[in-house]
Amino acid sequence: MSPHTRRGRRALFIAIVLLASLGAFAATSYVVWRLRVENIDRQLEAAALSARSFEDHLTQSFSAIERSLVHAAEGDQRAASLTHFLRHAPYLRSIAVLGRDGRIVVSTDRRNLGARPPLAEFLPRTTGPLEDLRAGPFRNGRDFHDSGSPQAGSGYIPVSIDVRQGDAHWDTVVASVNPDYFLNFYGNHIAPEDGTVELLRYDGHLLLSTDEQAIPGRPDGNGGLIARLADAEAGRLQETLPDGRTVLTAYRASRAYPFVLVVRMDRERLLAGWRLEAIHTVSIVAAAFLSTLALAILYFLRFERLARDQERDQARQRIAAIAFESQEGMVVTDDQARILQVNKAFTRMTGYSAEEAIGVSMNILKSGVHDADFYRGIRTSLAEAGTWAGEIINRHKDGTLHPHFVTITAVCNDEGEVTHFVSAQTDITERKRAEIDLRIAAAAFQSREGMCVTDATGVILRVNRAFTKVTGYSAEEAVGQTPRILRSGRHDKAFYEDMWRSIDATGSWEGEIWNRRKCGELFPEWLTITTVRDDVGIVTHYVATLTDITQRKEAEYEIRNLAFYDPLTRLPNRRLLLERLKHALSAITRSEHGGALLFIDLDNFKTLNDTYGHDMGDLLLQRVAERLAGCVREADTVARLGGDEFVVLLEDLSGTPQDAALQAKTVGEKILEALNRPYPLADHEYHSTPSIGITLFSGPHNLSDDLMKRADLALYGAKAAGRNTLRFFDPAMQAAVTARASLEADLRKGLQQGQFVLHYQPQIDDSGTISGTEALVRWQHPSLGLVAPTTFIPLAEETGLILPLGQWVLETACRQLATWAAVPGRAHLSVSVNVSVRQFRQPDFVAQVLAVLERTGAAPGRLQLELTESLLLDDVEEVIAKMEALRARGVSFALDDFGTGYSSLSYLRRLPLDQLKIDKSFVTDIIGNANDAVISQTIVALAHSLGLAVIAEGVETTEQRQFLALQGCRSYQGFLLSAPLALADLEALLDQPAGAA
Repeated sequence: MSPHTRRGRRALFIAIVLLASLGAFAATSYVVWRLRVENIDRQLEAAALSARSFEDHLTQSFSAIERSLVHAAEGDQRAASLTHFLRHAPYLRSIAVLGRDGRIVVSTDRRNLGARPPLAEFLPRTTGPLEDLRAGPFRNGRDFHDSGSPQAGSGYIPVSIDVRQGDAHWDTVVASVNPDYFLNFYGNHIAPEDGTVELLRYDGHLLLSTDEQAIPGRPDGNGGLIARLADAEAGRLQETLPDGRTVLTAYRASRAYPFVLVVRMDRERLLAGWRLEAIHTVSIVAAAFLSTLALAILYFLRFERLARDQERDQARQRIAAIAFESQEGMVVTDDQARILQVNKAFTRMTGYSAEEAIGVSMNILKSGVHDADFYRGIRTSLAEAGTWAGEIINRHKDGTLHPHFVTITAVCNDEGEVTHFVSAQTDITERKRAEIDLRIAAAAFQSREGMCVTDATGVILRVNRAFTKVTGYSAEEAVGQTPRILRSGRHDKAFYEDMWRSIDATGSWEGEIWNRRKCGELFPEWLTITTVRDDVGIVTHYVATLTDITQRKEAEYEIRNLAFYDPLTRLPNRRLLLERLKHALSAITRSEHGGALLFIDLDNFKTLNDTYGHDMGDLLLQRVAERLAGCVREADTVARLGGDEFVVLLEDLSGTPQDAALQAKTVGEKILEALNRPYPLADHEYHSTPSIGITLFSGPHNLSDDLMKRADLALYGAKAAGRNTLRFFDPAMQAAVTARASLEADLRKGLQQGQFVLHYQPQIDDSGTISGTEALVRWQHPSLGLVAPTTFIPLAEETGLILPLGQWVLETACRQLATWAAVPGRAHLSVSVNVSVRQFRQPDFVAQVLAVLERTGAAPGRLQLELTESLLLDDVEEVIAKMEALRARGVSFALDDFGTGYSSLSYLRRLPLDQLKIDKSFVTDIIGNANDAVISQTIVALAHSLGLAVIAEGVETTEQRQFLALQGCRSYQGFLLSAPLALADLEALLDQPAGAA
């Protein structure tokens, strides 16, 4: 009997013994386990009965508390009456009644008066009176008066109930429940070393516990138990506590109040009896098993002796059978590894014939790949174990190297000496190649791309981890299904037919496809399908590689949104609008339809931003965008250019201009109506109105830029018409804009080239003496001649050119003042200079004026600045500060056009003025219009009462002058006296004898 055979037989015997041992052990373990389970079930049932008993006691106690509080509320609510109820309630420490402000007004304990129980923390929660008992959280202290004090005592549980008194009056009665009453009751039934009893509210708040380590008032880790109440009001389970102890827990919710009773029993203590029983059972089984094992060993040893004799006789026959019948390459050698016999499989494998191999050493197969230690390990294994199995690289007769799997077995004689070796060899070259291919495939299959392998019919055979991550289907859910489980429904039948046509024709398909995850979510993926065929070209499998491109698509979408959509309103921006407008113009050239472009601007939008902030402004813009989208067709475009400017592009209108205009007007009026409705913005209701400019387009000769300009011009026309209206583009608008743009360019050039001059209109006193002049700017245009101020002054104000123009006027007037100061007879003259609101509002206006005075050498006392009443509409304090700063240097001030605009007597008193000017509009009809006469009289009287000088402008007749003189006006200015004069003409007038004017 070979060592290998003997070891096998012994191993079998040992295996049988082990199996029997395991069986006995398993059976014993099961019995012990069942005893343990039954013991635990009994203890859980006992805990549940205790919980039920405690719940009955708790519910009855709190029912008695509720009745006590109701009777107390229905009595006369005096302290003495409450004390009567308290004597019969050992579970209460005090009873009290709350006042309307939530404070205690009557109590069995006077120290509680004025305390405010935290009713908002009571359960169940309520927003009004509740005729049910409510329980508050555990509070430190003995009673309400020292609630929250950790040194005040063991604590209490506050409860309350609302009791109806009459039809509309409710009284709230509160009481402090004594936890010791319940703890004593529970302690009498369950010893501390056996377990604990806890009382919780439904929210997990711990009210009391027999465990001295527990801290009432905390959730205490009962969240999981509280969650079970949603399924059952009572239950039992095993729990592992934070300290590592395992307890048997039974819980039961009160059938009437928001409480949960929890009974926890120490499992280890309860299992002490089970352990003794388990030890007794195991001892009996072990004794019986060891006896049986001893008998089995004796039988096996006898069997071994008989088998050894039988195997010795069969050894030679087995060697011959192996050598000539095996399909593996078989070699029989002597104990020196010289070949004695080979089979046909060996000769086919190695290329050596039997004649070439027999008689030579096995070294003819050595490849040189393995070192001496490798072969030494084989010999050691054969000597010790009688066998060796493993992979060897051998060299065939043709010199090629091949991996062989070799099993060598030693054959021994009766004395146990090795006489032969039998070797079985298998060429595993193809298996090794397959293993390499499998490793490569496995590595690819574990890539980050999802992979799916199906059979030829499309049934899924295997998926990788990335596939399950992308689709949400586990491997178990996917295998056996077809890829149709992923179909999104977004692709039609033709899409899949084209896909399979490509796969059949080329063996693969690649492209973007939408699929559906297990959760129902649609997602885009990049899919590659490859056909796998066998040696004869028949399809055996399909391999699909998929990549989730959701993030890439989202990034592309976000990039497109950023490029083509307004981030605030999600409307198309200018870029996308121009693209669609270009497309619309191109489409019009191929059809007989027309279109329209509507520019929409929100009136006084800046006021909303300045008043409520930009967040409110942004909210309004979003609401406007929503309403605009609801006013047009789906094929039309609503865009936002920026700020409060929106554009609507209408396509497919009538080809007839009149009909197209009517269609566009209908949409415009619909927009007017929609945007005039109030906007609920946060806590405000805001009213806004739009102005709309419309231009129509048809035919092939329209340019996008021209249409945008026309719509913008029409918008300005709507604003000029009073806002909250719509206007169509008129070619006259274009002409006006062109003229205005040309005039603006000429105005800039005129400032650069010195085309402006000052004319001076004399101001004359009662005696006819010229006391001063008003400097009036004139534009000497090279082609238009003298341009009236009413033409270019508003344009200068609008473009901001009023600032350099005003600076030039001030400097020129001051320079003339300095010149006159050196000429006898003219040194007394003053010059009045008009200052625009925009010029005066400059932060450094005072510094500018003082710098001009210093630069020109003009006397500040001869300079008068004329301001208009519109300056007083904003920041009067700043106006006064600037006026006082200049007046301190000698500059005087006149209020021009007084009475035509904003006037306030309180401001007039505070302004450091020197003169009021009666506006020409009052002077013109002063003789024939009683109202103008009264206004003029009032202005003169007001000026005198304020200690101010007064001058009338626009005096053109002697009657006007005489009337004003009778009212007390002493200074005049107008065409009766002199028109505005060029400097030379003024100086000629000044040279005339006094009184000639």
